[in-house]
Amino acid sequence: MVAKREDRRGPWRTEFAWTLQEAAGQGHLETVKWLYGYDPQSAQALGAAAGNRHMDVVEWLWDQGARGGDFDPMDAAAANGHLEVVKWLHERGVPGSRAMQNAAAGGHLEVVKWLYSNGGGYSADVMDAAAANGHLEVVQWLHANINRLRGYLTAKTMDIAATHGHLEVVKWLHARKNVYKKGCTQEAMNGAAKNGHLAVVEWLHDNRTEGCTTAAMDGAAVNGHLDVVCWLHDYRTQGCTGNAIKWAAGNGHLPVVEWL
Repeated sequence: MVAKREDRRGPWRTEFAWTLQEAAGQGHLETVKWLYGYDPQSAQALGAAAGNRHMDVVEWLWDQGARGGDFDPMDAAAANGHLEVVKWLHERGVPGSRAMQNAAAGGHLEVVKWLYSNGGGYSADVMDAAAANGHLEVVQWLHANINRLRGYLTAKTMDIAATHGHLEVVKWLHARKNVYKKGCTQEAMNGAAKNGHLAVVEWLHDNRTEGCTTAAMDGAAVNGHLDVVCWLHDYRTQGCTGNAIKWAAGNGHLPVVEWL
């Protein structure tokens, strides 16, 4: 018969809190209870359980006095779209510094709506988070209900959408240029080129006037996007700097080095 170890000896002792967090995140309540009994480092554990909708673990930890920490339970629940967990935590006064932003980043529109209706903190970063992840439906709702009314209309939103390759979001924002008068900046094409989003680069070239800088070809080269490098050479005049070939070589992109 193997005796239970009661002294927490072993190579895992310095990671005890992470062990508890892992058990909570996987929903293993009995394991959580055992671990908690020897070292109640519960702040991150509550966030892990909330983020994965393990309400039995959330409720048990709450009853033991857990109230969250760096891995905030409200932010974690919102990030994964767990509206019922968000409501439960809200009823108990648990705040969330990034809850609405996290929900928008995950495309969880119903969570975004609920948080906004119930006093969730809002900033322009919420719409930027939705745009960065291509969640057009969230972008549209935020525009209609918040941004347009509050004046949160910056070029950063289109820049971010372009950088991450979300062409439909870029087009939608462009179509409302009478509202989003700032449109985008050169960072839109620079970012799209760096990340290899040639379709976005081409669309911006054909439909916008901001253009790009040498950072576009430099960025495309460093990441090995030869098709983008070639296109920029053929259709843009900015060229690149000496960093393009140096960085491409440093990352082992031989076809780019040979072409440059």
